[in-house]
Amino acid sequence: MNPSTADIRQLLTEHFSDDELSTFCFDYFPEVYNSFSAGMPKGQKIQILIEHCQRRGTTADLVALIEKIESRTPGQAPIGAQDVVRKAQALLDIEELDETIRILRQARKQYRANADIERLYLASVYRRGVRYYVTEYNLPAARHAFQEVMEIDPYYENAPQLLAEVERDLRHLAEVRAPSARLRRVPVPVARVGVLLLVFAVLIGGVAIIATGLVPISTSTPAPTFTSTPSATPRPMYTPTVKDYQRVADFEICDEMGSASPENAPDNSLEFQCTPVVDRDGIVADLDYKTSNAWAAFWIKLNDADFSPFDTLTFFAKGDSSKGVLPAFKLELKRQGNSRVSVIYLRGITDEWKQFVVPFDQLREFGDVPPLCGWDAMSELVFTFESDRSGQQGTVYLDDIYVERRGEGAPSPGLECIPAETPSPPSSPVIADFDSCAGINYLGGPMGAAYDPPDSLVETYVQEPGRGCVARLEYHIRAWSAFWMKLQDVDLSPYSNLVFDIKADPQLGIPAEMKIELKRANGQEVSIIYVSEITADWQTKRVPLSDFGPTGVTAPLSALTAMEELAFTFEANRSGTDGVVYLDNIALEP
Repeated sequence: MNPSTADIRQLLTEHFSDDELSTFCFDYFPEVYNSFSAGMPKGQKIQILIEHCQRRGTTADLVALIEKIESRTPGQAPIGAQDVVRKAQALLDIEELDETIRILRQARKQYRANADIERLYLASVYRRGVRYYVTEYNLPAARHAFQEVMEIDPYYENAPQLLAEVERDLRHLAEVRAPSARLRRVPVPVARVGVLLLVFAVLIGGVAIIATGLVPISTSTPAPTFTSTPSATPRPMYTPTVKDYQRVADFEICDEMGSASPENAPDNSLEFQCTPVVDRDGIVADLDYKTSNAWAAFWIKLNDADFSPFDTLTFFAKGDSSKGVLPAFKLELKRQGNSRVSVIYLRGITDEWKQFVVPFDQLREFGDVPPLCGWDAMSELVFTFESDRSGQQGTVYLDDIYVERRGEGAPSPGLECIPAETPSPPSSPVIADFDSCAGINYLGGPMGAAYDPPDSLVETYVQEPGRGCVARLEYHIRAWSAFWMKLQDVDLSPYSNLVFDIKADPQLGIPAEMKIELKRANGQEVSIIYVSEITADWQTKRVPLSDFGPTGVTAPLSALTAMEELAFTFEANRSGTDGVVYLDNIALEP
């Protein structure tokens, strides 16, 4: 006899706890699971499951599945856990790390101390940390991933060494990239084309790590000055391994190259010379730059060269750690008398020689200058050092610059050749718009996550069409977690409103409320406000500073001067235990 609806309801009620029921539906009835909401009672979940099966005529299958789970022998891994392991392993094999971790986080709550689930979770988090560090150069997210790995296993793989390297890079980045201005306005209309791309390739001589990140930049290049240095005895020529290539410069002859800097910024300069070095067995370009508040550049004339047979630019570079190894620099290719320009930002220079590989299709437009949109009539190759990206001084050595054919030749002009509408500059002072795709705001302050384990929050900076980079905040909490940004003692008293753009991911959880905190006086004074009605669509929230009130625990703000920190906080009892929120364009209004 077929069981009645009441029998099925009783079977589900007795067999599953609330968490077990959610996991059961996640494993076998994903459509039902996706209809569950935070805080939904167990009885309501059971009703949704039963109605789902009745509509599809699969009630008998539901009963058979429950009986199969009940019939497993003692000590046997739960069937649901076996399915999770198989699904997670398949996703891990194809590097679908975010989905793998999401599945395993849910499974860890249900199947505690399951060895296979723990093994896969540890491997997935570790791999995601490596991806954040090596492929995306997202240092805050990499730090969080390696910290989580070491909380589970302090000696797992290379996590301790990688965490130490990430911490070192974060310290160095904060030292060399903090701008001097406390609060800046975006001065001119620019195309918001923030991009963070990292590529790494195994090459002759080692592993090359390439990173790029586009930001609004100046497009004017003054008439360059030229310095010529006699060459030394040529060494044996470096030869690429590909069949088709063309040498751009090996610096055995220092001709048609020079330096440039802003005419109205005398504290910015670049001196170069072609000098013999032992570790390259020949002559290299030695670039010594100082950029107190702007930029300086090294240019090489290309004399209308045709790069259309090629698809990749390669070169060797290293820094000088005694003078400061720069975190990033800009590479520019110019065409048609410098009237067309495309750029890429590169990271990864150390005090050892490393070959960089730049596929042409990773070059991007910037500002209001037309992009290359072709590969003939190439006019100039430029290495540019900017104070907010490269630090205020440093030394870089270059050698063996080539264009090579590693694929099908130069890419066809893409969508970037269609002029994009340039947005108007923001009318309000901007604290952070995340277009640098990194954890430093416009005040020069770092940004990061705070929580008490096992709670977590991972902040990443991801591309959003039409916006550039935005901040993505994924939280999993039992109590709280927060995304904070240092305000560097800024004075907020001239302003009336805090303004920001926000949306949430409905599949991963939309918070009912989110707390915003303002702090000063070494964190002894804190005022807060809760915002609600967060949706899956972008919307602008405008919060009067006068509406911030006391916490009931610490003293409220006594003034809006010398502000130290702005935090976006998620609390389990108000925001739910899991969710993803995106932030953009955090600014102030008079």
